[in-house]
Amino acid sequence: MSYLHFQFSLQAFGDPEFFFFLFCLQPFFFKCLSLPAVDDEHGAHPYHGKYATGFKSGGYNDVASTNAEFLQGFDAETMTTYEIGLKSLLLKNRLQINAALFYNDYKDYQAFSLTALQPQVTNSDASVKGGEIELFTRPLRNFDFALSAAFLDSNVKFVPAVFPGTGTRNAELPQAPHVSLNGLGRYSVPMPIGTLAFQLDGKYASKHFLEGTNSDVSFQKGYFTANGSISLTSNDERWQGSLWVKNFTNTKYKVYNLDLGLLGFVEQMYAPPRQFGGTLRFGFR
Repeated sequence: MSYLHFQFSLQAFGDPEFFFFLFCLQPFFFKCLSLPAVDDEHGAHPYHGKYATGFKSGGYNDVASTNAEFLQGFDAETMTTYEIGLKSLLLKNRLQINAALFYNDYKDYQAFSLTALQPQVTNSDASVKGGEIELFTRPLRNFDFALSAAFLDSNVKFVPAVFPGTGTRNAELPQAPHVSLNGLGRYSVPMPIGTLAFQLDGKYASKHFLEGTNSDVSFQKGYFTANGSISLTSNDERWQGSLWVKNFTNTKYKVYNLDLGLLGFVEQMYAPPRQFGGTLRFGFR
């Protein structure tokens, strides 16, 4: 579903001892005008702050136990977000660090649940607070390294459960782990016909729930998975061949859960196990 956004942004650029500010009033989109960062002897340090609000329209559930419940429907969801952050270029632009703290305040958050085997959307206030940090660097010639981390704390006041009359108070948002980590390393070797690249990447997600009801069967424990590839890309980038292995750690983890407890079973889907393969791509101009 799409949001209609209204934003007021405050951004500061330059040395911490001297800021000049950009005020941006822009409806409908989160994108805001930006000004060039001011450099000092240590690097570029653009700071930013953001306030934005938007809404998702209300509606009616396709199925309801009674006509009264069907006509009642659910209200529009309103979200207000606050964010402060920093983007830095250091070590003569060889190191980039982005960091942000945010708080999202939901009024009448639209929570989905499957109550009495009937898909329902209900309203409940919710909030999400957290932070994220990204690091990009080239410590050696032809070697790129990226690392990111995200931290979340979410709360939904009430979500109805599978059995009528029951529910979860102070639930976590679905698929919102408290800690998420991502890393990537890539080494490139120039060759006469193109570029040979070796890449490893991986991700970690802490324990979380796959459904808003936070039922035990939707719980996913923390996991780590990684991938690797070797690729050769032509100098004009018109073709690329690669050999890869996905989930070479062979980690078993759920990506989908549907609690059909009233029928006596649960529908679950797991990520693919370790996979090997190759890809050949051609481009046309």
